[in-house]
Amino acid sequence: MNRKLSDLNQIKLLIDLAHTQNMSRTARRLGKTTSAVSKSLQKVREELGDELFVRQSSGLKLTPYAVGLITKLKRIQKEIDRVFEGECFDPRTFSGKISIASNSALLKLYQPKLFQALKSQAPLADIEIVLWQESSYQSIADSEIHLGLHFENLSCSQSVTQRVVGHHHVSLVVSKQHQASNLQQALSSPLAILKVNGWNSDSVNFTQYLSRQGIDFNIGYQTEDLSSLLDCIASSDLVAPLPSFLVRDGLRSITLDASDSALSAVACIPTTHRNDAFYLWLVSVVKSIV
Repeated sequence: MNRKLSDLNQIKLLIDLAHTQNMSRTARRLGKTTSAVSKSLQKVREELGDELFVRQSSGLKLTPYAVGLITKLKRIQKEIDRVFEGECFDPRTFSGKISIASNSALLKLYQPKLFQALKSQAPLADIEIVLWQESSYQSIADSEIHLGLHFENLSCSQSVTQRVVGHHHVSLVVSKQHQASNLQQALSSPLAILKVNGWNSDSVNFTQYLSRQGIDFNIGYQTEDLSSLLDCIASSDLVAPLPSFLVRDGLRSITLDASDSALSAVACIPTTHRNDAFYLWLVSVVKSIV
């Protein structure tokens, strides 16, 4: 049988379907409608004379022929990508959407500068900056979100690449009226924790630090809302381990040992596109404002 693909785009389609095993997810990742993906798949099935994917309750399952085919197509796609590696991305002519997710702390610090930097270099782009959600790592891996701005996560999935773009320090933030002058005095007050989706190292590292120092503590308040947390600290005896850059009027910080306070900011991009010119440009923009 004379089997052939009539369109190189079908290679990406088949590889992505093999990865997601879900037609809707592949459609989002490739910027197409589910109907368009379904029609393209039907065309490929007819050209290759094989069902390729069989629908099951758990998702799409590859046929034996498709398993061998995908292995070959991945090698071919790598060669195609290598051909175009030298191509440049020109942000001045880019008119598509740029979607970025950030945790609340880094969003507060960098959002205005990030928007201005992106708009000045890519004036035609549709820029979207959203708050980090529990699903953001998966959305980055699926290229639905192009870049995430977060703190380094040692448990991050290998499908997401973290590029360090800046360094910060954690301190113990208290109100200006708080009587404490050192860490041990401050921790006689209840501890407040900022819960950050996709990252919990602030509380974990800090409580481990306290345990090593033999310091007792009690957690009195936890929230995902950064603004309300800062307001609560300013008007109460709460103390919170937070990035030092969040200290504002009405607050002050108590310094921690340097070895226990390091905090790296990272740009998260899909591993499958980590060397693409578009993503490298995005990371460079973030580095320029951090």
